[in-house]
Amino acid sequence: MNCPRCGNPMSDSATYCPVCGAANAPSAAPPAYNPGSQYQYPVGQTATVGSLPPAVVAEGDSNGTVSLTLGILSIVLCWATGVLGVIFGILAIVKGRKARTLLNDQYYSYYSSLASIITGAIGIFFSFIFVIVYLAAIAAS
Repeated sequence: MNCPRCGNPMSDSATYCPVCGAANAPSAAPPAYNPGSQYQYPVGQTATVGSLPPAVVAEGDSNGTVSLTLGILSIVLCWATGVLGVIFGILAIVKGRKARTLLNDQYYSYYSSLASIITGAIGIFFSFIFVIVYLAAIAAS
């Protein structure tokens, strides 16, 4: 057998080439194709990532970005006036759910829309707390 790197002769049982030191690793055969495996594809075929039409992806991305912005604004504005926090929180949840129905988990906006749903819910929660504290302060004075 010859060394795969330098071409010098070496024994089949040698672990390393005596001349260049290259490892004598036999080429491993690829594993047999298992059609039941979700992680293995036939030779020459790869996973289809991004299989949605570009128009659907663009709409989902825009909804995901807008919903995340609205969710963050709902948290920020809940302390200014409780009503704006509730409005922006509801809009964030609606837009986030729409983005999640348009996209699948192969797209970044799918996960950012989940973050927008969470931030919208937090904004709504804090808005209600603000309104309760505000009404209690008015009632106490």
